[in-house]
Amino acid sequence: MNRFLGIPILLACLLLPHAADCQQKRVAVLEFRNLSSLTPEEAAFLTDTVRSVAILLPGEAYRIITKENILELLPPGTDLAECEGECEIATGRNVGANLVVSGEVITFGRVLKVSLKLHDTTTSALLNFQTASAEHVQQLEQQTYAAAVRLFEVLPGGQAMARNLAGRLHPAGGSVQVTVPARTTAQAEEAKPSTTGEDATALLYVSTEPEGATVLVDGRVVGKTPYQDLKLAPGYHVVVVEYADLYHPDSWSGQIPAEGRHLSFPLKPHFGSLLIETEPPGAECRLDGIPLPGRTPLLRKQQVSRTYRVACTARDYFEAEQVVIVEDEEQARVRLTLEANFGRLEVDSTPRGASVLLDDATSPVGRTPLILERAPLGGRKIRLQKTGHRDWDGQVMVRSSQVAHVRPVLEPVFGKLQVSASSRDGGDNRPVRAKVTVDGSPVGETPWKDKVPTGPHVVRVASPFGDTEPRTVEVFEGRTAEVFFQLDPKPPRSSAVAPPQVVRKKAPANRRAIQRKAGLAFTAMGLAGLLAGGLAHGISKEKAEDAIGKMDRPRYDQARTGYHAAYGLYGTGALLGIIGVSLLATLPQNPGSQGGTSKALAGIPAPLVTPTMVGASWNASF
Repeated sequence: MNRFLGIPILLACLLLPHAADCQQKRVAVLEFRNLSSLTPEEAAFLTDTVRSVAILLPGEAYRIITKENILELLPPGTDLAECEGECEIATGRNVGANLVVSGEVITFGRVLKVSLKLHDTTTSALLNFQTASAEHVQQLEQQTYAAAVRLFEVLPGGQAMARNLAGRLHPAGGSVQVTVPARTTAQAEEAKPSTTGEDATALLYVSTEPEGATVLVDGRVVGKTPYQDLKLAPGYHVVVVEYADLYHPDSWSGQIPAEGRHLSFPLKPHFGSLLIETEPPGAECRLDGIPLPGRTPLLRKQQVSRTYRVACTARDYFEAEQVVIVEDEEQARVRLTLEANFGRLEVDSTPRGASVLLDDATSPVGRTPLILERAPLGGRKIRLQKTGHRDWDGQVMVRSSQVAHVRPVLEPVFGKLQVSASSRDGGDNRPVRAKVTVDGSPVGETPWKDKVPTGPHVVRVASPFGDTEPRTVEVFEGRTAEVFFQLDPKPPRSSAVAPPQVVRKKAPANRRAIQRKAGLAFTAMGLAGLLAGGLAHGISKEKAEDAIGKMDRPRYDQARTGYHAAYGLYGTGALLGIIGVSLLATLPQNPGSQGGTSKALAGIPAPLVTPTMVGASWNASF
């Protein structure tokens, strides 16, 4: 309701036009908008400095509305420092003011600047615009005082006040420098509009670079440049040009003769360029909280000169911000290094191949060894799972731009596996000895029972009756899994079948020599293979016993590999020996010789030598 308290004053002026208050123009000085590094108290003191000049206006023509009266007439909570543009004029009308003064304090490079505006609330016209600048706040007070004097100079009685203040000491110290020439009576008469005729007009032409600036004549908006007025009365006039926020306003005041005047204003840019870069690039940025289109690097070519706060962020990176000052016709550069919102996590295990689960996830993110390039920061829960081993749970702290390592040793978990086999002989099941392989590795003969890691295992047995189909069995911790194989004997061969007769043909002497050398070579290689197999078997046996005693699973796996190599050497040696003995036993006859065998096998029929040696080699290999 307070905002309408100015209405009774207007009504009183209408009803009592000769009242003293109605003959005075009411002047309101609003709190300055502070966009600089000054404190709110310092900005408020500059506002009071302008008020101290306003009260020097002729008292019979002007009445100054105090700060307390302004706040009382406005709604509670109104912040005059946040008011700008049309709001300033509307605020002046709400408090019943005819003239309103508003200001803004900014940091321009290393200089503090104060801009002052004087508006007529009735016509919304900008009557005058002045600026003050200084490098220090103490100097800014004096310059603001002088700018206020120049601001009120356009008002009736303002010129006289300015002449009276010229050269006088400012209360804070230092003389006030104002550019108000003392006019003679002749000059004052010349400043008045010409009265040579009621229809006397002058030509005013206003141009700016760039074009499109707003032209104000005597506080009234008349158009945009290039501007031409053929009906302007000759005399003293004030011309102001404004170009939004991109160029500094400019003004001219003086006599316009009857023949007219051409005014040209090269407007000074009130903008620079702003380059925003980030590491890494591709970040999204905000300028004073307003999102900017595109991603870094960003170049803003026409950025209004003032102080800005730039904030940039990207996915998986923390936000970084910086204050930057854009100066006229200069390029301001902002380069922000974004801090990563992730770290590097390396997970390994002994043995490898374990599934890795993070936090409370039910699906693994991979198997060890595993490297996560963008692991979330903070404490992470890790679980490793591997068949035959106990689950491992732990925690690791992931820090920004650092590497976190996890390398646990998984504890093996064992159960027992029992394998047996039997065959039907005469209708009865009788146990038989058959070779047992578990997961492709031979482990012994039936009946067999031993400790194995928990989890699924593939079991197979082999016997003279033939190999069985593999079976998969699940072994659990602390329990014994049993596997039984039923083997059926093969039908016996008939004894009535006589062995085939070998008919040898005589061969040349050179063929006999070649076969004899080959037989001796294969026999020697067979013996070497058997010896190597025995040596490998012995070494592997020692490793296996040592690994079992130390519960060292990796060493036990190496021993099993040695067993496989030993059996391979056994089989290879036996096969080579069989080939060598067979070649020696079947040497072709020489012409005129009585036997077909070598001296080592003299007297032994050839058909009997081969089966006998083959059988002996078979038994040796097992």
